Amino acid sequence: MPPQLEAGAFHADGWWGEVTSSVNWCELDYDVTVLVCEFFNTLSSAAIMLVGIIGLVLHGRQLETRFAVAFTAVMMVGAGSIGFHMTLRHEWQMMDEVPMLWSALSMTYILIEDQRERLHGQWFPLALAAHGTVTTLLVALSSGTVQFALFHVSFGTLEFFSLYRVYCLWAKVCKQEGSKAVQRLYRRGFGCYGLGILCWATDLLFCETMRTMLPRNPQLHAWWHVFVSGGLYLLLLLVAHNRCDVLGQRPAIAWLGGCLPYVSLPPLEVVGKRMTLHPLSPPVEDRLPSPSPPQRRRRSNSMDKRA
Repeated sequence: MPPQLEAGAFHADGWWGEVTSSVNWCELDYDVTVLVCEFFNTLSSAAIMLVGIIGLVLHGRQLETRFAVAFTAVMMVGAGSIGFHMTLRHEWQMMDEVPMLWSALSMTYILIEDQRERLHGQWFPLALAAHGTVTTLLVALSSGTVQFALFHVSFGTLEFFSLYRVYCLWAKVCKQEGSKAVQRLYRRGFGCYGLGILCWATDLLFCETMRTMLPRNPQLHAWWHVFVSGGLYLLLLLVAHNRCDVLGQRPAIAWLGGCLPYVSLPPLEVVGKRMTLHPLSPPVEDRLPSPSPPQRRRRSNSMDKRA
């Protein structure tokens, strides 16, 4: 059940007027400024958008289109979340939740079609698109508790299915030797994501208890944004690493500035006469090396001597 919109408990008059979203989180409305309904939830939503931007910048030129779509969807979720928590208006809630549904669908496709050859026919992405369209309409055209339940059942099913598939990848990696660094990232990714879910559920279910017992609001929904962003980036990164490994591209985990991991492929790949360079790879020659000039064949002594 979503938190109830109780007068005086959650809602205060502000720039964006009446709350029309189906859920109002534990943070007090307009507590910091009259311009932003949920200040800390709005601020922390930037972490989600940042994950999408970083993923596109670091991987957009070397990974398959499927990952560009996934990172773009995450970026849109972050932008929608900023608008949603800033206003708590229904239209902005849809700008947050609809991209969440489609980002989960993109992850479902990535995790099922994970072999070199397509496992399913053209019907599979079409079926996912049809499911996404129907779910979008149901979520967008409903309101209140029904809307809240429809969205979280739809999104939660896809989310936990994806987490299960990523866990299966982790189990496979644990059987391989020399993968300690990758296993460590899996642990961190699942740890961050799980901690985020715990913050989200506590903020939703125990808001009144925290208001009564704690001197300050711990802003757990804002922490959900931060933790789930870190976990999502790491897990999506590792899914991409596994995909490149399946395709025989010899991926490695590199670190930008010693703190930000990303998937690194060999710096130079030649496809026909086209060369693909990763933007963070060490500089290499921008052309194929010229072949050495042909050397004249030395005549054998038997040919030099005349009978």
